[in-house]
Amino acid sequence: MLKETGEKYPPPDNCQHLITVMVNEEIWDLLSKKSRTVDLGFQKVQGPFMQELSTLTILANRLLKDVKNNKNTNICDVLQQLMDGIVLLGNANWNLIMKRQEFIKSDLNPPYT
Repeated sequence: MLKETGEKYPPPDNCQHLITVMVNEEIWDLLSKKSRTVDLGFQKVQGPFMQELSTLTILANRLLKDVKNNKNTNICDVLQQLMDGIVLLGNANWNLIMKRQEFIKSDLNPPYT
């Protein structure tokens, strides 16, 4: 369901950089397995943030057009888009919590991991 929510709001054409940034392939090939794993984890966290930025960008553009055209905004549609954004941010936060726990585990005594 989360994937479907994010896919509803692709980045606008004029916002090409609202994507998860990948490491240059030549640099990627030089990284250790541990560094690649860490980077992939952060990419996974970054994805929902970029989807949420797309959602907010689309919503801001829509509201701006409505204001310029003196058009009434459909509050139900705006609310749905905001709720989708909250879902995406909540997922990104959950992924950050999981990454933090993963990094902390190596510093804990075995009974606490």
